[in-house]
Amino acid sequence: MKNLLICVNPHGIDKESKKLLKVQIDNSLELGWKLEDILLITDFKYEYNGVKAVFIEPNTFCSYCPVSTKWIVINRMFAKGMIEKDQVYWVHDLDAFQLEPIQASVIGDYDMALCDYGRMPKWNCGSIFFKQAAQDIFERTKILMDGHDLWGRELIIDEVSLYVLTNNHSEISKRINRLNITYNFQCFNIRRNYKYAEKPLKVIHFHPLKMKAELGLVRPLDFFLGKNKIGVKFITERLENLFIKNGIK
Repeated sequence: MKNLLICVNPHGIDKESKKLLKVQIDNSLELGWKLEDILLITDFKYEYNGVKAVFIEPNTFCSYCPVSTKWIVINRMFAKGMIEKDQVYWVHDLDAFQLEPIQASVIGDYDMALCDYGRMPKWNCGSIFFKQAAQDIFERTKILMDGHDLWGRELIIDEVSLYVLTNNHSEISKRINRLNITYNFQCFNIRRNYKYAEKPLKVIHFHPLKMKAELGLVRPLDFFLGKNKIGVKFITERLENLFIKNGIK
């Protein structure tokens, strides 16, 4: 399985992404990923801790929804023959942090696998497993992103586009494995979602540098270290130390 990280920005890497990218690489290596299986795609030169970025040409940034950039980049990777047959890829946002080892078999006999939001059927595209056979799903989702949604609005984000695609095409929907939210656990609706999530959590998705106001805490990490409604510690001491090491406190 390939651990696919995408960091594309027409203005170059920003301070926050620098920190998150280092945490991601350090975290992946500590969890046993081989250097050759960490695939970092950027539109700038970058190398850290033995991981050297693969350069993707400019114009792959999604200006109306930066988190949807992965769909543009992955479609470009398909076009350039960079997605290998018989290989599983795990692409995830820079603020989706792996907590436990993950096996390629999680995708099952499907072309793609991802979670919903736990409390609603909308797809959560922050953590996606896919095979080469999913190329048409990425292409058709991108076409919808660039077109109109059901309400006539232009330029819709990846999650809405994929939801519209699967809702209207059963032949696409049956090729996607709906995973338990343990593979992309987020902090909203926390009581219900934590009860629903398989333990131990595999992936925790939160931005440690942007949640102070939302959580009402001086240090956002405290929420994930147990200062929350259910008193559960969501991140390990190992991951906490990686945050601190890379300037996230």
